[in-house]
Amino acid sequence: MADVLHNLGWEVCVADYRARKELQLSTFSLVIGFGFPFAQSFADTSFTGKRIMKQLCERTGVLLKPRREAYSPWMFGAINADAIFVLGNEWTVSTYSSEINKNIFKIPVPFIGNFSDHEYDSRDWKSVGNRFVWFAGSGALHKGLDLVLDAIALSKNSFHLDVCGPISNEKDFIDLYSHMLFRQNNIKFHGFVDVASEAMHRVMEQSAFVVFPSCSEGGGSSVLTCMAAGLIPIVTRESSIYVGDFGITIENVTPEGVLSALMLAAELPIEEKIRRSQEARSYVFNQHSIEIFKTVFSRAISEVCHGYYRTQQN
Repeated sequence: MADVLHNLGWEVCVADYRARKELQLSTFSLVIGFGFPFAQSFADTSFTGKRIMKQLCERTGVLLKPRREAYSPWMFGAINADAIFVLGNEWTVSTYSSEINKNIFKIPVPFIGNFSDHEYDSRDWKSVGNRFVWFAGSGALHKGLDLVLDAIALSKNSFHLDVCGPISNEKDFIDLYSHMLFRQNNIKFHGFVDVASEAMHRVMEQSAFVVFPSCSEGGGSSVLTCMAAGLIPIVTRESSIYVGDFGITIENVTPEGVLSALMLAAELPIEEKIRRSQEARSYVFNQHSIEIFKTVFSRAISEVCHGYYRTQQN
């Protein structure tokens, strides 16, 4: 985003969405984001530029701390912004009513990492056919790790799972599932894994599927990154990932529903797994590259700002 804006003639300043300090908004002509700085722009009469909003206990009896909440400035910003850039697919866009904001632009999230064309073509499908990855950011409950772990327990631990994500500080979740995360031979907890690391590449090449039963995503970039490495997606609709005829949609978002999806995936013939893997990679490279993101983002910025950046340069 910074590169695109720079190429269009803007100077870019970055602020954390949680920042409460007063910003000198009179010096800015465009605000992109969400959170408190974004909301501040409506109260500061010195700001006259454009605003674009960017988005992103029954089974156990245990109530976990919420970690992926959207607070009050979000809706205020969505209603009053000049435009909303929705990261995701058509399903994601459909969750926004035109009555909230009529200027909604769909922006494809890019996958992260450098995956060569043939890097994962030698995957041993006979040995990896029942190996799954849960790869995500913070918010294990929000992103459905509990459902995946419960599904594997129901399977009598028939599947192997690699858990990759920065959730070590989510102590209540870790405590609740420690018996599975740390005491099962078929489950390996990695914590945060750098996409560019050798550890990440080993996990990718030794797996066949990425399973991600999230309840809400803006683009699902972690899944797209796994797809770039040839993993077949098993996702909920709320993950905002297009699966075509290569992925598997989790229709029933329960441990039993996730288990059904895992069983369906594992039982696919090897030839079918190879086809789905290749098509998942092809889709991501053709629809979710950095270059495509830059092109779509640049076009949307230009439409919203109506050539404003050109007049400022002149």
